[in-house]
Amino acid sequence: MTEHKRSPEVEARIQRLLNSIKGAAAASSVQMAWSNISAAVQAAEQAETSPWKIDPLTAKEVKKFDDGSIRVPQLGHWLYINKNGAFGILDLWSQDFVVVKAGADGVAFYKPI
Repeated sequence: MTEHKRSPEVEARIQRLLNSIKGAAAASSVQMAWSNISAAVQAAEQAETSPWKIDPLTAKEVKKFDDGSIRVPQLGHWLYINKNGAFGILDLWSQDFVVVKAGADGVAFYKPI
């Protein structure tokens, strides 16, 4: 079985993004969390010639769960946001959540089903 690895440059870029996202303010809604994460990505990517962006909540690929949570697919990652603004970022290569943040109400992120 072939093991796939990201290039060191891509790994460094992802880590820069994740560190920026970790510093995002806690949110109280899906929209606020998306806005905070999107702003963190924009700040981290401002020096890039082709900056990465978070897909809008209106994108057809966004999955909506019955509990009000959403999943926003990104290249190599899935961003889950709970109704209360808590979020987690799943790395599809490792299947680990690489960032998890509680909502502004202190309620922890959970992966919706």
